[in-house]
Parts: sequence; C-alpha cells; structure tokens
Amino acid sequence: KTNKKSSLDEIEEKIKSPGRGQQSGNSESSSESLHNNIDFLATLELRSSEEDERQKVLRKEMKEKKRIQQLQQIQELQMQQDALQQAELCNKVKDQDRKLKNEEKKKDTLREKRMSTERKSKDDRNDMSKRRNRKQVPSTDSSDSDEPMKKHSIFDIVD
Repeated sequence: KTNKKSSLDEIEEKIKSPGRGQQSGNSESSSESLHNNIDFLATLELRSSEEDERQKVLRKEMKEKKRIQQLQQIQELQMQQDALQQAELCNKVKDQDRKLKNEEKKKDTLREKRMSTERKSKDDRNDMSKRRNRKQVPSTDSSDSDEPMKKHSIFDIVD
C-alpha cells in the first residue's frame, strides 16, 4: 500500500507541476494520461483495500470455524471420557458384586460343611447314647438260626 500511495503521490505532483521544457499540447496529453493513471491506481488501491478487508473477514471466519471445531472435538472427547469412566464404574460394581457373591457362596458352603459335620457328630453322639441305653440281649445258639426267636414266659412248660 505504501508503494502504491507513494507512486500515486508522485503522479499527482507531476500533474500539478508540468515537466520543464514540455510543450502545452504534449503537456495536455501527458496530463490526461497521468489522470488516467491516477484513476487506475486509485481503483487498484480501492480494490486491494477491499480485497484486504475480505481477506481479514475470511481469516476471522476461518479462525472462528477452527475454534468451533476444536470446541466440538473437546466436547466429544469429554463425552467419550465420561462414557469410559461410567463403563469403568459399572465394571467395578460388577466385579464387587461378583466378589460378594463368591464370598457368600464360600460362606454358605463352609456353613453347610460345618452344619453337616455338626449333624454327623450329633448323630454319632446320639447313636452312642442309644447304644449305651439299649438292653443287652443274651445271645443264644439259636440266635444264629433263621427261625424267629420265641419268647418264653415263666408259664411255658418246658419239655
């Protein structure tokens, strides 16, 4: 822009102060061409400044789009991270539930074993006490036979 302005200023000076030793007819044509040049340069300068403004606006728009995209990416990453954390928490809860269930099963099996052992020992004790309390029946030789034992009373006549 500075080069354009300085060249524009130089052309304006040439128009205002015609060159030394130039003729008036030649001067008119040269001043007309200088005016055309000035108009052309002014148009170019205007176009370039408009183009610069457009470029600035485009750059701002691109920066804004890029910023919006980055924000969207950040939001997506945060959502993914939240989803991963929720999945990890769910897995932890499931693992804890499994551990608790396994512990309960182990406790149940141990309790069952203990109960069965207690029952067996109680049954054994009961059996022992029943055996002790039983009357001892004297064994006879006939007890080995298949015939049922006959009970004798004192009133039976023995042959």
